[in-house]
Amino acid sequence: MRRAILWVLVAFGLAAAPGGGTASAPGRGVILLVGDGMGVATVTAARIHQGALEGLPRPGAARLAMDEAPRAALVHTWSEDAMVTDSAAAISALMTGFKVPNHVLCARENEAGGIDTLRTVLEIAAARGMATGIVTTTTLTHATPAGCYAHTLDRGDEAGIALALVPGSGNPALGAGVDVLLGGGSRWFLPGHHGSEGRRTDGRDLLREMEGAGYRVVRDAGGLDGAVADRADKVLGVFASSHMAFEADRERDAPGQPSLAAMTRAAVTLLSRNPRGFFLLVEGGKIDHALHDDNAYRAVTDALAFDRAVAAVRETAPEGSLILVTADHDHTLVIQGEASSASDVFALGGTDADGVPYTALVFGNGPTAKKAPPKGLDAAAVRDPDFRERAGIPLDYETHGGMDVPLFAFGPQDLLARIPGSLDNTEVFGILRDAVEGR
Repeated sequence: MRRAILWVLVAFGLAAAPGGGTASAPGRGVILLVGDGMGVATVTAARIHQGALEGLPRPGAARLAMDEAPRAALVHTWSEDAMVTDSAAAISALMTGFKVPNHVLCARENEAGGIDTLRTVLEIAAARGMATGIVTTTTLTHATPAGCYAHTLDRGDEAGIALALVPGSGNPALGAGVDVLLGGGSRWFLPGHHGSEGRRTDGRDLLREMEGAGYRVVRDAGGLDGAVADRADKVLGVFASSHMAFEADRERDAPGQPSLAAMTRAAVTLLSRNPRGFFLLVEGGKIDHALHDDNAYRAVTDALAFDRAVAAVRETAPEGSLILVTADHDHTLVIQGEASSASDVFALGGTDADGVPYTALVFGNGPTAKKAPPKGLDAAAVRDPDFRERAGIPLDYETHGGMDVPLFAFGPQDLLARIPGSLDNTEVFGILRDAVEGR
């Protein structure tokens, strides 16, 4: 009788794995959450701000959803041609296990002048009959989401990248297409004559073509809720012409847009119906956009929105799923000075050698360095969402940073045990691939 029960447990993937976890097996979720630009300083700042929102006497004592991970590591992020990677090269490493030059997505230029494609985790999952999904707060054709399905030497060709999503005329490795696609970027799916929303020059209406291929196309939070309630097989949600709104501005400026957590919860609910399992990428892409503008407040609030998406995955993903939370690259944000541990992270850090107040959060470079630091700076000004922190080197656009980024991992012990304390981003691919293939 005991042997019969054991065989039943094995058949359904419920037998205990070495180390006490649940064995990795087909039928579970494999979820990669990428906080775009979310380096260690951004995670720390988000934690402190969360503690201030909770009213903790020492805000740094707060815990984020990602902090609960039983396994964590540091990930190296350099690209094939640069010490500091861009998002395209970084997601290519995570998705394919290969380093590529900056601005390239999952491809290599060959001697004949063409390109050799590099197979992605999402394509591997699709070939195994697993459901697939992408959730992002950027355009669906932006570098990080595109790294799941596109193969090009130019990440900027968003109109061309969008074609890869159309079943029958795009990427054949996707079969009938990515099952759930939620984000922004309708402009790259619509022709230029479609008012100010369209940017395509080939005259094609890809939203209509996707509908013809069996997708339920939704344009707002209510439409997404309806698609989930109706258990739609394929869903394409495009909630903005370009990128979606910052979390700090969403309810005021774009009340029809679903939150990142809501999109994530919807995707997991729809995808987890597949008995063969699913692969899902979730990107908090607006963290990066705010950091490029030396605007820590919007970066931190989007990092907290991303953390709520992490919590949503943990609440809704099937038992035994592998959940990896990381970033594609860092930025130049740092926390410094002499602010009290009782303070929110949006606080004054002290005064410089000229007696000018500075903030606890500062940037290594960016547009604010072109302006003289405000001499009358006070705590109220620092808490303004539009406040932009002081930077050191003057640039039109704050750059990425080359530091390691954090990795937080949840899931079966047999997979978590393979994660060392320090690893290259190409090695993250191997962990995702093994989970998808049930190794």
